[in-house]
Amino acid sequence: MVKENKENEKYICAYVVSEKGVQELDLKSYLKETLPEYMVPTYFVELEKMPLTTNGKLDRRALPEPNLDGSLTKYEAPRNEVEETLAKIWSELLGVEKVGINDNFFDLGGHSLKAITLVSRMHKEFNTQISLSDLFNSPTIAEISELINNSKVSKYCEIKRLQKQEHYELSYAQKRLWIINQLNPSSTAYNMPGRITLFEKVDKSLIKKVFDTLATRHEAFRTMFKEIDGNPVQIINDEVDLHIDIVDLSQINNVEQMERREQIYVDQATKIFNLELSPLIYVKLVKIKEEEYDMLFSMHHIISDGTSMEILKKEFALMYNAYKQGEEINLEPLKVQYKDFASWQNKLIQDEVNIKAAKEFWCRQLSGKVQALNLPFSYEPSNLKNNNSAGYRCVIKETHKNKLKELARENNTSLFVVLLTTFKFFLADLTGQKDILIGTAGFGRNHEDLKNVIGYFINTTILRNEISTEESFVDLLKRINGNVLKALEHQNYPIELTLDELKISYPKISAFFNMLNMGESNSEYIEDFGTYSIEKVQDVKFDIVWYVTEYANGIEIMCDYLIGLFEASRIESIMGEYLKTLEKLLENPNKLLKEFKVVTKKRKI
Repeated sequence: MVKENKENEKYICAYVVSEKGVQELDLKSYLKETLPEYMVPTYFVELEKMPLTTNGKLDRRALPEPNLDGSLTKYEAPRNEVEETLAKIWSELLGVEKVGINDNFFDLGGHSLKAITLVSRMHKEFNTQISLSDLFNSPTIAEISELINNSKVSKYCEIKRLQKQEHYELSYAQKRLWIINQLNPSSTAYNMPGRITLFEKVDKSLIKKVFDTLATRHEAFRTMFKEIDGNPVQIINDEVDLHIDIVDLSQINNVEQMERREQIYVDQATKIFNLELSPLIYVKLVKIKEEEYDMLFSMHHIISDGTSMEILKKEFALMYNAYKQGEEINLEPLKVQYKDFASWQNKLIQDEVNIKAAKEFWCRQLSGKVQALNLPFSYEPSNLKNNNSAGYRCVIKETHKNKLKELARENNTSLFVVLLTTFKFFLADLTGQKDILIGTAGFGRNHEDLKNVIGYFINTTILRNEISTEESFVDLLKRINGNVLKALEHQNYPIELTLDELKISYPKISAFFNMLNMGESNSEYIEDFGTYSIEKVQDVKFDIVWYVTEYANGIEIMCDYLIGLFEASRIESIMGEYLKTLEKLLENPNKLLKEFKVVTKKRKI
């Protein structure tokens, strides 16, 4: 039945009568095989029998309302203060009204990034350190409560706000980008462009007011970088003047307008930043029609990351709509700014006791000689002249997406890790190598006070695994899942310290794998299931990059690649072979990997 919640949002509720009892996940898996995802019920209510009218027809008005927890697990209320607090945290984090102590965190919509946030929230609330591995192995409130009660005290470290100073230290991640920028100041590889289309008549002064308010709220927009006494520092200005250009394309024909529109976006996205001048953000308005504008913006990565871009978009919308109505906006005040985080993180890293486990983990990960991936390039890498890139896109349809998610659930892992494991096995098959090292994006915001702060928290996290064909895909999946959880737990330990400890140079990261939009469930639909190649605006920092985005009706994979290394036809072939690998592994994930052979031949220069 189609019903409506208190926010006037429609949802489908299923009423179930079963002689033997039934699990919600089994029902959902069965229905997803025959129904499109938008028709699969959100909630299930198990009944002893259906209510009937005196005429023997279904009495719809007598059907009970669902508990809105999305679960057929028998609800068992929290039994003590710890479980009550956990239920409240889960409810807020997962958007579920009622959580029982036996409900599974991941069945209710949890994933790796939400798990990181949950671990931080629990640390703050209980002063005990529950690891990501603990959460994946004990994913219910009853189990976590027991772990908390039996854990040693691990004091939660608050991030303290710094007193006003002339300048502040950089985080390790910022230092890395500063050095890269000094070596190549004209590079645009670390530009972060974005576009918001406004379907209304736009007042430029209103846009300016919003960005002035954002700059007041977020110090990142007022930050610039200089070198003092041989060390890079960040300087935060009290005010900043953000200039907003406007271009009018409304009077030209559609063909020319489309060309000019995209060229302006490219120009805006590839403008060179001078890190010694603030603001490190460009904004431009492009008038398309009387009631349609593109708002283009580009930030330098040293003050931003992917989550920061989403924060900017969200807060821009809230402020713009409020100011348009003549209202003021009251956002929750930020407890800390990025400079406070940088100082806090640097102090933690200097604490030998605090970093011991992370130091040992990364030394194990990076010990021994690391070979660059022997990718099947179309052109000789020594002839590479620039980092110009292109992209190629393909889609995994809904039926396969559902099987992948089911495989993840059965093995207490995530869709991200299933796709990552497939990628690693595929690279081993493609290159003929066993030692596979790739990069991924670390989340970085592992402290509760950082969730709404704009800044550069993300970092490249190295994932290194030995791929053995003497094990099954499921065995490899479990092994890589354990490795990923440990890497995420220790992701804030700077790689430079590990390299210094091992006396080795930075390993060559040829391939990068990232799953986008993991922060929230993506309810949008892919409209085009075709494949296509596109020219990219930005430089690419790796030879080949896999971007994965989950949609309601499928999964999009975008492969960015260096056009100086690969022909488009080579990338098309590589992606096709990856999809074949995925399909074959899904057919029998318990089969030994040596029995799979998908890559037809190794294409070398």
